[in-house]
Amino acid sequence: MSTKRIIVLVVNGCLLLHASCAKPSNPTTAFSNCTGVTPGTNLPKFDDGKPPINEPCYEHVGLCKGYPVCCVKYGTCKDLGGSAVSSNLAYYEGGCQSLSSSKKAWDAPENKDCTEQGECLAAYIESTAGGVTVPGYAADVPAEHLARIMVGTTWNGKNCTPPTTIRTPPSDLSNSTASGAVNVMPMLCTAIACLFQFHA
Repeated sequence: MSTKRIIVLVVNGCLLLHASCAKPSNPTTAFSNCTGVTPGTNLPKFDDGKPPINEPCYEHVGLCKGYPVCCVKYGTCKDLGGSAVSSNLAYYEGGCQSLSSSKKAWDAPENKDCTEQGECLAAYIESTAGGVTVPGYAADVPAEHLARIMVGTTWNGKNCTPPTTIRTPPSDLSNSTASGAVNVMPMLCTAIACLFQFHA
């Protein structure tokens, strides 16, 4: 086999190895990219005479990813193995925490006017702490609930729009070429390192 062919095979092998080692990107959620999300104590109290759909659960059994608190179906936190229903007022619409949490009364300045437990604020938990619910443990929140909770955010009814990025105009090829070169550099460096190892 010729030296040129061996070098080509080694370079291709290195490039494939580099690609296989690349870290996968984190999956997006409905609340990825949300901005302007506010804690529950800054939201108005809501009273429809019904229990919330979800509750914030503190757990270490795999209900949440990224943080030990996330929203699960109302009334299921402890049944699913959660340690406790969170007492953090920021995680509840209107700051109206569960009276099954460690805080048994609505007697703080932020929640003294509560009449029922507020909806769990999944967007706030995710945007401030990185906590998301593993699929299957939270109930879907109706659009009208989300519209009420997400006022003032970048929520568009289905997800949060990503921040706008400045795009290079098509006529300016110099910047895009430089950017492409920067992106290719790590792979080229890996290939060159492999070549030096081969010749050594």
